Amino acid sequence: MSTQTQSTKTPSTKISSTALPADQQSKPQGRPEVLDQAKRGTVCALVAIGCSRSQAAEYVGCSPSTITRLAQRNEPFAEQLRQAEMQREVTPLKNVVAASGRSWRAGAWLLERMYPDRYGRRQPDAVSRGEVIHFAEQMGRIIRSHIHDPFGLQQVEGQMKRLIEEIMGEYRSSSPHEAGPS
Repeated sequence: MSTQTQSTKTPSTKISSTALPADQQSKPQGRPEVLDQAKRGTVCALVAIGCSRSQAAEYVGCSPSTITRLAQRNEPFAEQLRQAEMQREVTPLKNVVAASGRSWRAGAWLLERMYPDRYGRRQPDAVSRGEVIHFAEQMGRIIRSHIHDPFGLQQVEGQMKRLIEEIMGEYRSSSPHEAGPS
């Protein structure tokens, strides 16, 4: 009886991929990539020569968020993009450094921007961070020599400290460069 039941069953109808026509086998399933390999290369090339991610996205026909999301999901692309963004800064810097060997103006420009506290142009009434600190130290010495009450001295020093921190905060927020390279 078992031989009869086996013969009456219908064979399974599995379709293997080899049964599909060749043009259907090679097509990837799902939505096509917005940023294929060529467009990713174009994005990185544009960023490297100075375009923003938004400009590169517009050029290749996608949203800037598409580039950001792809970089979050695709580590090799994220690294290529990071390298392109660094190249955007490094290439002009190398050019200025090379020009500083031939032109004192290029060297002066570079020093002004790398070390603004030492070489930057200052307004005649501008005060540097170092001058503020020196002034505060001198004022502290004068105050300590005239106030002999420990509690009063502590109150004055606390107020001076807050005032200096406020001044230095304003200095940092108004300075185009907080500090030069180390």
